[in-house]
Amino acid sequence: MKRSWRFSIPVALLLAVAIHVDWHLARHHGRLSGAWPYHWVVAVPIFAAAGWFLATRSADRLLMVGLSTVALAAFLAQVLEPLGEYVLYDWPLRQGFGPERLRAFGLFLGVGLVSCAAAMLAAGRRAAPGASRVRSS
Repeated sequence: MKRSWRFSIPVALLLAVAIHVDWHLARHHGRLSGAWPYHWVVAVPIFAAAGWFLATRSADRLLMVGLSTVALAAFLAQVLEPLGEYVLYDWPLRQGFGPERLRAFGLFLGVGLVSCAAAMLAAGRRAAPGASRVRSS
């Protein structure tokens, strides 16, 4: 019997780490900062791989599993991690939830979602190559 799950914890953790690393690539201040204007490029292979993996493991509930996995990753990377910095390192909340970080996250997530959706569609078509063809009489 095939296991049915609501989200993928390993994929969510991978995406959360990628979102956090993107913040380091994008930001213009502090230690371990990249100030790279094309930081969002990293989202393409990571989210595409995540989409492909999810499409091959949960084709029956793909939309729900995909959205809940990305939502969990976003919560871990954009809420829990900045709160941890605030509590553990006494960093200002503005650094964790400021406009620079939210802008970088929005761009990364937008590109990532498009990549994820494209990979899911490609994986779905590969699994059922004749499913999208229209029969003519």
